[in-house]
Amino acid sequence: MGCCILVTATQYIGDPIECMPDKDSIPQKVIDTYCYITSTYTIPRYYDQKVGVGGVPHWGLGPELPEDEVIYHNYYIWVPYMLFIQAISFYIPHWVWKVVQTDKVNTILMGLDSQSLNESEKKDKERLLVNYLELHLHTHNLWAAKYIFCEILSFVNVIVQISITNAFLGGEFSEYGPEAVRFLWADPEDRADPMYAACGAPGRTVVPLGFDKPEVPLTGLDSLCCPGRGAPRHPDLTMLEVLKPVSTHLKLSTKPRGEGSVFKLHYRATFVFIMGCCILVTATQYIGDPIECMPDKDSIPQNVIDTYCYITSTYTIPRYYDQKVGVGGVPHWGLGPELPEDEIIYHNYYIWVPYMLFIQAISFYIPHWVWKAVQTDKVYTVLMGLDSQSLNESEKKDKERLLVNYLELHLHTHNIWAAKYIFCEILSFVNVLVQISITNAFLGGEFSEYGPKVVRFLWADPEDRTDPMYAVFPRVTKCKFWKYGPSGTVQKHDALCVLALNIINEKIYVMLWFWLVILSILSGLALLYRLLTIFSSSTRARLLRQHGGVLGPNTETTRDTVDRLIPRFQYGDWYLMHSLGKSMGNLTFTDVLKALEKQLSRSSPDDDEKTLLHGKAFSSV
Repeated sequence: MGCCILVTATQYIGDPIECMPDKDSIPQKVIDTYCYITSTYTIPRYYDQKVGVGGVPHWGLGPELPEDEVIYHNYYIWVPYMLFIQAISFYIPHWVWKVVQTDKVNTILMGLDSQSLNESEKKDKERLLVNYLELHLHTHNLWAAKYIFCEILSFVNVIVQISITNAFLGGEFSEYGPEAVRFLWADPEDRADPMYAACGAPGRTVVPLGFDKPEVPLTGLDSLCCPGRGAPRHPDLTMLEVLKPVSTHLKLSTKPRGEGSVFKLHYRATFVFIMGCCILVTATQYIGDPIECMPDKDSIPQNVIDTYCYITSTYTIPRYYDQKVGVGGVPHWGLGPELPEDEIIYHNYYIWVPYMLFIQAISFYIPHWVWKAVQTDKVYTVLMGLDSQSLNESEKKDKERLLVNYLELHLHTHNIWAAKYIFCEILSFVNVLVQISITNAFLGGEFSEYGPKVVRFLWADPEDRTDPMYAVFPRVTKCKFWKYGPSGTVQKHDALCVLALNIINEKIYVMLWFWLVILSILSGLALLYRLLTIFSSSTRARLLRQHGGVLGPNTETTRDTVDRLIPRFQYGDWYLMHSLGKSMGNLTFTDVLKALEKQLSRSSPDDDEKTLLHGKAFSSV
C-alpha cells in the first residue's frame, strides 16, 4: 500500500512523462497528456542493438519500417490500481481470520498476559482458564481448521499474485529478479538492462493530426517520450493529504450495534471507496488540467478553447468507431472527416462524475444512518460493559445478573427492533441495485456490461481489440468553436481535445462495476441468510451455541440449555441474544444463557404473561 501511495503521489507531484515531438506545431502539454493516456511503444528489432550505433538513439528505438513489429507499453497507467488491489488481497486472509476466530484467544486469556495482576487475581484467572479448557476439551478442532484454511488462503494468494503480476507485465516478471541480478554483475559494455523490457525505457509514439476538412491530409508526428518525473507542480501536496478527509472513516468503531458484516461493507468499505474516488477526481481537476485542446488555428487563446470545450462538451462520430486508427483519414478512435449527415455523440457526463460519486457515497451511508437513528443503542446499553476484559469477578457477576433480569423482564418485546434492522438490510440491498441502474443510465447504457467487456479486452489480441473504455470515456474527442473573423463573418474552428481526466474515470468505474456486483451478490446472500434464521429454529440454536463455544461432545448441558431457550424466544429475542453473543466472551455468554434459562424455568405461564405486560409498561428501564 505504501508503494501504491508513492506511485500515485509521484504522478501528481511531478509529471509522469515528458515528450519531445519532431515538430513544434503541438503544444507541450497536449503531446505529454496524449502520449501518457494512449501509451507509447518500442520496436523489438532494436532490442539487441547497441545504443548510438546503426541509427539506434535509445534501447528499442530506431527508424521504423511499415513491416516492423511494435510493442505498446501502457500498463504503467494501471500500476497504482494493481498495487492497491494486491495490497487489499494480502489483507483478506487476515480479515477472514478476524471474522471467524471470534477473539477466542484474547477472551480465554482473560488478561493473564498482563504484568499488573497480583497473585490472587492471577490464581483466580488460572483456575477459570483450567476450568474452561477442561469443559471445552475436543471442541477447538473447527476453530483450528479455520486458521489452517486462512494459512492456505495466504499461500494461494501469494502464488496467484505472482501469476497475475507476471501476466500484467507481459510475462517479464517471472525472471525479473534473476535477470536484474545478472545485469548488475555483467560487463557494463555488453549488458542490456532487463528493467527496460519490463518497466520501459524512453518510448515513442505517433500522434495523428487532422480535422474534419477532407482537403487536410492526415499526418503523423513522431515523438520521443521519457517516462519519469518532471518539474513538481505542487510540492506541498501529497496523495495522503488529498485523501485525508475520508481517513477518519477508516477507523473501525468497536461500539456494538447488532450489525452484520455485509451491512458494514455498505457504509464502511463502499462509502470510503466511492468518497475517496470522488475526492481523487476532484483533486485531479485542480492538480492537473482535465482537458487539453489543440485548435486548427492559433487565433484562439489556449485557455479559452480549453474552458469552452470542457463546459460545452465534446463529441465523437459513431461512423468511425470500428475503423482502424491511422487508416482512411481516422486520426483517433471515433474521429475523422465530418459530413453534414453524420450522427454525432456528445460526451459531457464526465463533468458530472464527481457529483454522481458524491451522491452515491451518501446513498450507501443512508441505511446505516437510519439504523443508528432507530436502534437506540440497544445492544451497547444492554451489554453494560460485559465485553470489557478489565472487569473483576464480582463486577462481572453483578452485570450478568442485571442482564438476565432485563432479558426476562423484556422477553418478547424486541421484534420491532429486529424488524427495523431487517428493513435496513433490505434498504441496503435495494440501494445497490438502484445505484447499478442509475450508473448504467448515467453512462448511456454502457455500464451494465462494462466489466466483462474490459476483461475480454485485456485478454484479446492487441492487434484486433478495441478498448471498450473508449466508448464510455473517450480520451481524444472533437470540439467546435465559433468566432467572428476580420470581416465580421462567423468562422468555425475545430479542435482536437485530450481528456486526461477520463484516464482516471475509466478505471474508477471498472473497479466500481466489480465492487457493486460483488456487493449486490453478498447482500442478496445476506438476505437469504436472514430468511433462514427467521424460519429455521435449528439454525438459530446453532448460532447461539457457536457464540457460547459449545459445539463439542462434552457440553451436553449447555446444548440442552440452548435447546430449551429457543422455543421460548421470539425472533427479536433471539437476534438480541445473537448480537450480545458476538460481543461477549464465550464463558460470559454461556453463563448468561444458563442463568436466563434457569430464571425463565422458575416462572409459570401466568407469571410470564404478567412479566410481558410489565415489560411493555416499563420498556424504557
